[in-house]
Amino acid sequence: ENNTPYNNMGLGNPIGMEEGGIAFHSNDKNESISPDDTGNNTEHAIYRGGYSTSLSHLFHSRDDADLDCCSLVCCGVLQHDYDRYVVLGIRPPSFTQRAFQHIVMPFFVFVLAGYFAVKIPYRLTPVSQVICTLMVLFIILWVIRSCLRGRVKRKEVRVELSDLLYKKRVNDVNIALSPEEMESLKEEGCDRSCMHRICGCVSIDHIPKSSYYDTDSDQKNTPYKYQNEMNFLGKISHISSRIFCGNLLGCWWQVFGVCALAQEAREIRKMVPAKQRRMDYVTFEPFLNYINSIRKLREEKNGNLIRHYGAISKLSRMLLKLLALVTIILFIFSLFGLPSFKISNMIVFIATLFQAFIIVYLVHWQWNRFDISLDAVIKYFASGFLLSTSTALFFECVEVLFLRLTLEFIMLFTDIDVAEPNEYKLSNENPVNQNLNLLLPLLFDDRQQGNSSSFFDITSIPSFWASQNYKRAFNEQYPLIAIIYLFISAFIVAALVEELCKYFGYKMIEHPDLLPETALNEAASIGIGGDDGLFGGSNAIGHDGRDDYYYGEDSDSDESDAEKVTSSFKTDEKGTNEQSNQHLKDKNNPIILYPANPRSLNTIRVAITVAMVTAALGFACCENLIYVFIYNGSSLNMEIGVLLARSLFPVHPLCAAIQSLGVCKRELENDRSLELGSIILPAILLHGSYDFTIMLLNFLSELSDGNDENNDDISGESLPSLILSILSLCFSVLYVVTGCAYYYRMSRNQKRRIEQIEAARNFVGIRA
Repeated sequence: ENNTPYNNMGLGNPIGMEEGGIAFHSNDKNESISPDDTGNNTEHAIYRGGYSTSLSHLFHSRDDADLDCCSLVCCGVLQHDYDRYVVLGIRPPSFTQRAFQHIVMPFFVFVLAGYFAVKIPYRLTPVSQVICTLMVLFIILWVIRSCLRGRVKRKEVRVELSDLLYKKRVNDVNIALSPEEMESLKEEGCDRSCMHRICGCVSIDHIPKSSYYDTDSDQKNTPYKYQNEMNFLGKISHISSRIFCGNLLGCWWQVFGVCALAQEAREIRKMVPAKQRRMDYVTFEPFLNYINSIRKLREEKNGNLIRHYGAISKLSRMLLKLLALVTIILFIFSLFGLPSFKISNMIVFIATLFQAFIIVYLVHWQWNRFDISLDAVIKYFASGFLLSTSTALFFECVEVLFLRLTLEFIMLFTDIDVAEPNEYKLSNENPVNQNLNLLLPLLFDDRQQGNSSSFFDITSIPSFWASQNYKRAFNEQYPLIAIIYLFISAFIVAALVEELCKYFGYKMIEHPDLLPETALNEAASIGIGGDDGLFGGSNAIGHDGRDDYYYGEDSDSDESDAEKVTSSFKTDEKGTNEQSNQHLKDKNNPIILYPANPRSLNTIRVAITVAMVTAALGFACCENLIYVFIYNGSSLNMEIGVLLARSLFPVHPLCAAIQSLGVCKRELENDRSLELGSIILPAILLHGSYDFTIMLLNFLSELSDGNDENNDDISGESLPSLILSILSLCFSVLYVVTGCAYYYRMSRNQKRRIEQIEAARNFVGIRA
């Protein structure tokens, strides 16, 4: 049973040794380690500080890609909190404390400064200027103080972990290091201080010990393991770090300590067994605190929504409360009749959320409520809404900036004959100097309209500095360059970035619904433990206790384990869980899981699909809010029109469902030939084609409108423009229908293959 595809989802039993009360092991999977001629293991190189991976190994390993992504989103705040809790046993500040420190306090001082600037009488203007200057200075110092405090906290984790790794390497009898190599293994104070700066520069961190590298490879600084398992994202990261950092500058550059944070997270994963890391981020609540409630509802086929709500975790409750709080605050603002947000805008806001919730209701609650829990759906939706969206927005901004600068550079050296409003006309002489005279300081002057599924709906050639007439002339005279630009924007800026962010929005969440039974049993075997952290006095993860089910190993009762668990569960009318104290023992004792029937692979397939679609719906919901209220918030009619247009074509959840086909094929059908690129490629093709078609048709429509204006034909919308609009609608419908048909066919075939796998696994032979 342990050799089935589902039990081989990278979640096998860890292998390692106990040292100093800490369970060290190679990885979560059973991996073969090949020794070299000296008998030393060549699976990993050794890097400064005793780490088994380098600072530059961001996204180099498919098994650690989720950690690398967690270290990247939100500047690594969530991953740092997790590492600090695991290493030092220190919980981060509560959400209320952080909101007060980073949002409420600076905003209050800023509003107070504005009040003094407006309300102080004119004769006291110098006093007002001094007060406002001091308040602005206070905000700046407050932000600097917060950054320095965060850096100190990160450094504490780095020091503790590096010292522990250094001692481990020194005491390892299989490693023979010279005194010089031992000295280079230490992480000096200068390097440590640069690890978690806003912008840090660290010298290349490999230890020149040839026996720890693959001698047959041309790239000796890359560990043997990572050279064989890098996907295309890892190769991009590897090439970029080598060219722009390692080879060009001779050091590793990093921003916000992301690379150092990912390195620490990867090392913690190798040092701490998986069974001791089964807990949520942010709240650090162990899975065992709430998984029994979920299993009980699933086994009983209980469809009561209130009871399902009672079984969710602390993190899910916190997310729902946060949503309610934001909604109440916006409602209060709308009651005051603010110019930018009125009651009508509040209704549009609710409708935008409601549109996403309706699809979640159908996909999860109506059809698959017992395949994946409500708790998992809330977490995946929040991951897509908060983490995936913010990450995609950042990288799309960077890519759009690079593309626009590149295009401006090309436009600078073109010869364009165009008359500006000042009647200045370009000639064919010295085009560079002439074009420089036309460049105007316009930032992001393109209107973000349409129903494209990307954040940056580039329907015409965007420009930082070029005037509108100049851009129109460029579009008319160089349409091929414009179309190439739109193609790159659609497939690289929009499709590639957003599909990757949605994939990692799913990948970053580890939920007990998608863990094999063996992993849950291993976690249950060690109990829950205290709050000292893994490297403190206890080897167990901390908690503070709602719905904890502890059952001692010894009992005088004649009941079976299943009867003990079942009898100890009592559900009240509100769905919250109560249990008798008959079997309640010490927290370090093993926990007995609520008895559950084995889940079929097809059930897991549906759960994976629902999880990925839910993460995509969270992403799409946040994107819709950005489009409705930021890009097109000029009028209520515009907001409603954009919302309806984007609701009719659910490209994001459809692409996520297509991605789930590849994930299920890799994890459930055990097809390890599928890499990240193969998983997301069909979704990128659909997403990119959809965006590119809409952008291209809008681009042609603008060219047509420009020609009509030149012919003084301003009697309403032109016929070519109307035809292009109808074509845009038809192509949108065509792409959505094609994507649905593709998913339906591939999903049906995959379901049959998985049923065959299960039939072969359950086959016990033919009786004579």
